[in-house]
Amino acid sequence: MLQRTPVTWISAGLAIITGVIHLILLNVLYWQRAGTVDPPFIVNGLGFLLLAAALLGAIPFLRAHGRWVRIGLMCWSALTLIAWFVLGDLSDGLGIFTAAVEVALLITCALDMLRPEP
Repeated sequence: MLQRTPVTWISAGLAIITGVIHLILLNVLYWQRAGTVDPPFIVNGLGFLLLAAALLGAIPFLRAHGRWVRIGLMCWSALTLIAWFVLGDLSDGLGIFTAAVEVALLITCALDMLRPEP
């Protein structure tokens, strides 16, 4: 069962922040440099936004699977962090900020999973 606690709202907010950064801001910056959008940024941004919506119960068939939504969000965040460490510019301020948001997201999802289910 999906319960919305303050930590759930924080997790969703962090997922929305990183989703918007990937979907919009990073694509604008990429467009300015390369003249096109970057499909991995689009997929990553949409993934974060979709998982945030699922976390808040906006996707009906996932409402009963809150634990799995959190696990999915944690995996998505971890995969994004690994990709940034392997492919990204580790000295970029926006990348560092986004990585910090994703680490915070991992922590809040883990904290949310530690509380007992009703």
